[in-house]
Amino acid sequence: MRDVTDKPSKQSERQKQTWGGFYPVTSAKDIRHIQEHHARFFEYVGKTFPKGAGLLEIGIGTGAFYEALARRGYTMTALEKDKGVIDSARLSLKQLNVFPDIRAGDTFNLRGHKADVVYHQGLFEHFSDGEIFQMLREQLKVAPRVVFSVPSAYYPTRDFGNERLLRIEDWRQMLSRFRIVHSEYYGGDGHFHVLVDISNEQPVRGIGARRL
Repeated sequence: MRDVTDKPSKQSERQKQTWGGFYPVTSAKDIRHIQEHHARFFEYVGKTFPKGAGLLEIGIGTGAFYEALARRGYTMTALEKDKGVIDSARLSLKQLNVFPDIRAGDTFNLRGHKADVVYHQGLFEHFSDGEIFQMLREQLKVAPRVVFSVPSAYYPTRDFGNERLLRIEDWRQMLSRFRIVHSEYYGGDGHFHVLVDISNEQPVRGIGARRL
């Protein structure tokens, strides 16, 4: 297992430190590479939630997660606050004939949104414990389940800003006030990312069975 490093990634060094700068238009080839790296995340979602369930993505990034899950038959919506990221994601996904439903918004205020599952990748590591608790409480108001992925303490670089790269044990302890359904390492050498599934104990029946 790799040791944690504070070395910035080449992309982080090259790009201006804004989300719009960090997420330029991404080639279809690079999107597929990202999806291969996170294949376990998509496998977990696919085995856990029925097709047709309504998924709300917080922060669309490259659009790689959105496309992969839309292709698996989920009803997709993304929430993104950075206009540059929205524009880049639309252009990136257009290459794959995907036209995403992206809505401008902020994860700290999800009023008006409803979904069967909220998910995100690479979000929580940028915030304090208190901010994470606030976001999770907000996300669990609009969906019975929250599934997220963050880079772990063994991820080889810090990609953007002052990321908190933690072990899975740290995440379990931090989130012990919530009901953790599942947690695991995945990706890279098997430990690059932490996947966590949190429930508010309400059943997931699919978007067609709920008034959204």
